[in-house]
Amino acid sequence: STAGWYVLLLPPGAGKGIAAVHVADRLGFPPERVIVAGDGENDVPLFEAAMIGARGILVGNSCDALRNWV
Repeated sequence: STAGWYVLLLPPGAGKGIAAVHVADRLGFPPERVIVAGDGENDVPLFEAAMIGARGILVGNSCDALRNWV
């Protein structure tokens, strides 16, 4: 975000992680064939989803909070 902050409005149970798992399942990919990538705190759900078998990649300019979480 260029302003240094962001707001995410999502319905309960929705998010990047659950979306990644859903799309992979719909396409027939097992978790071990999925790769997620992110650079910000809002990508933590992706990396949480990666913990069920997918692989995660931190982008070179990722924020410290995400690096510390991983």
